[in-house]
Amino acid sequence: MIIHIVRPGESLQNISKQYDVSLEHIIYTNEIHDPSLIIPGQSIVIPGTTKNHIVQPGQNIYLIAQQYGTTIAAITESNNLQNPAFIYPGQKLVIPVQSKSNNLNTIEVNAYIESRGRDYEVNIVKKVAPSLTYLSIFGYEINADGTLSMINDTQLIHTARQKKVAPLMVITNFSNGMFHPQLAHDILINDDIQNILINNIISILKNKQYYGVNVDFEKIFPEDSVLYHQFLKKFKARLNSNGFILSTALTPKHLTEMTNKRHITSDYPVHNSIADFSMLMNYIWGYAASPPMPVLPLHQLKNLLYYTLPMISVSKIMMGIALYGYDWTLPYIDGEQHADTISPNAAIELAQKYKTVIHYDNVSQAPYFNYLDEAGREHIVWFDDARSIKAKFELVKHLKLLGISYWILGRSFPQNWLILNDLFKIKKLE
Repeated sequence: MIIHIVRPGESLQNISKQYDVSLEHIIYTNEIHDPSLIIPGQSIVIPGTTKNHIVQPGQNIYLIAQQYGTTIAAITESNNLQNPAFIYPGQKLVIPVQSKSNNLNTIEVNAYIESRGRDYEVNIVKKVAPSLTYLSIFGYEINADGTLSMINDTQLIHTARQKKVAPLMVITNFSNGMFHPQLAHDILINDDIQNILINNIISILKNKQYYGVNVDFEKIFPEDSVLYHQFLKKFKARLNSNGFILSTALTPKHLTEMTNKRHITSDYPVHNSIADFSMLMNYIWGYAASPPMPVLPLHQLKNLLYYTLPMISVSKIMMGIALYGYDWTLPYIDGEQHADTISPNAAIELAQKYKTVIHYDNVSQAPYFNYLDEAGREHIVWFDDARSIKAKFELVKHLKLLGISYWILGRSFPQNWLILNDLFKIKKLE
């Protein structure tokens, strides 16, 4: 695929002719809602070579895929088919002629999703399932007596399994909008409560057909860190004996003196020795209460990973990526305001609305733009686009990491999935 950066005066029609790719296909793959509003600095992913095919009587999707040397999955994804078995004579299909090279790096991909029992959650999973190895369903909150707060996850698990995605049960000390170190402490100091908790988790894993567990304990008291690691070791042994895997979520660090409560649980060598793999939650730079900056600047990400590599095997590292950016009102005043979370697609539409120009910071490898709202207030928006996400993927390739972990599904970023599947082959476990 080609990433085209819109220049002043260009239109989608011009770009379509330049690359000899249909206008409709560019609009569809990039999910462009108003083709007349593209702006300078906007990134457009130009899909690989395609052909239009009219389904003939007696043809099925298998025969069509064979005819063009591509795959059923590629045709299904390119046409957003809900059921590839149901195609009909006269139907027009876009065929991705250039099938994937056998030399592509194979990686594992995880994505978190919050389970609230809503229909659109299932639709999101169906849409991105071809790009996922795991689906981490957030989340089961632990209670001090070893029980768990139940969630409505049955449909998500069923959909994941149906789409050959391995569902992971997320357990966490998160409750009422925050992480509770005391809650974790109450579990970690009591072996009997730990055993009750582990038994309850294994029962859920079996009854609901989960593939494994992702542990996301944060802000653990410093004095509880050894107890936490002992719990993980015991938990891992019980999971393995029952045929389940263990992964952990790690708050990133790149300086040894980072010993605040968010980082104390991130004893990397211990997690490397216990967990099957770990998700590095790298989205800590730009956030709602921070000064304006990218969520994940590439130069900071490199510092983090080069710090981490001597302590965690590359075969166990999933690089965390955020599927969102932020919109800050200026001037930023520390402690007095919070930025609004915004999806990459919504960020582009916002820039189009205010007819501004998208700039690109070459140090952080991230796009941004400024605009004035109706009240005359200045804003700055940092987000990800095709260029910035490709830069992160190239780092995954260069370091030969296990893969990528997304936080969190539900915000539109179609270019991410286009570039991901262009650069990698996604491993499936089922």
